[in-house]
Amino acid sequence: MKHVPPIMMTLPTGSLTAQKIVSWFRNEGLPVAAIADIARVKRKSVYAWVNGGLIREPNQERLEKLYDLLSDKKQAELIHLYRFWNRQLNSGTSLGILLCEESLNVQAIEAALSELWPMALRAKKSAMMHGGKNSGKNNPFLDEIGEVFISEGI
Repeated sequence: MKHVPPIMMTLPTGSLTAQKIVSWFRNEGLPVAAIADIARVKRKSVYAWVNGGLIREPNQERLEKLYDLLSDKKQAELIHLYRFWNRQLNSGTSLGILLCEESLNVQAIEAALSELWPMALRAKKSAMMHGGKNSGKNNPFLDEIGEVFISEGI
């Protein structure tokens, strides 16, 4: 069976409900815990939003801003970018830290993304070259380790 990569999509502006944004993050491969972290809420809030639950205006605004930042100039699925969120950047911080700050520093996040998108794209291409084994969706660590064969004669 041939691996068909997912279509990279963005949501049309003006239709950004919390439910749609969170569903987009999930379809891009982000774990609920990561979405909750960057939205600065508990996971149960994220699940409520997925199910159409009410959202406070500040949370809605934050989700929209996160969506704008992460979808603009996107070069790969977010799961590939997520693999590098904790990497120390040239600025001395990480994208994960920047995305979790109370006030989003748009300029710093954009600089971090410009540094990390090429890495995410290489990770995506690498995953595709290796047969697309899960493409990192289930466990990025397992996709990176090589296969080990054990012979019985040892």
